[in-house]
Amino acid sequence: MAVAGIGSAEPDNSINIGGAGIAASDATASMFFVEYEPALSSNVSLLGRLGSMTYNSDDGVYVEDGDVKGINFGMRIYPSGGMRDFYFGGAIGFGSSEWTFTNNKGQLYETQGKGTSDEVRLDLDVGDRFLLGSGPVSLMPSFHLGNVSSIDNTCT
Repeated sequence: MAVAGIGSAEPDNSINIGGAGIAASDATASMFFVEYEPALSSNVSLLGRLGSMTYNSDDGVYVEDGDVKGINFGMRIYPSGGMRDFYFGGAIGFGSSEWTFTNNKGQLYETQGKGTSDEVRLDLDVGDRFLLGSGPVSLMPSFHLGNVSSIDNTCT
């Protein structure tokens, strides 16, 4: 995943724009997010993230289409200091999703419905901030590992 940061090599704060996509034989997903990352000290920054994801899954029997919207708050640590180079961090987030589904697709006993869910998310990330040229844009490849737990579900 690549994120463009608008700032300098050692910004006091940064606006990060990112996206990701997944394409498998029976599922697709795309995600977009915007982060605001102000420096708290020379090695620590806070993080606020707004994001949106759409997905589709169709294994020939069960079909699901959904949209997820969420907000995360967290912290990143830059061992080199100055919001540059290698970083690691974590965040907690809250989201809401809506989806539609078809079960037993194409059969006489096919069922359809829709649902909503409120979720809590824990996320750990590791990455690097590379300044692109002498301008205010940087590339931030990162790896995220997380867990999402539903706290309220409705399905009809």
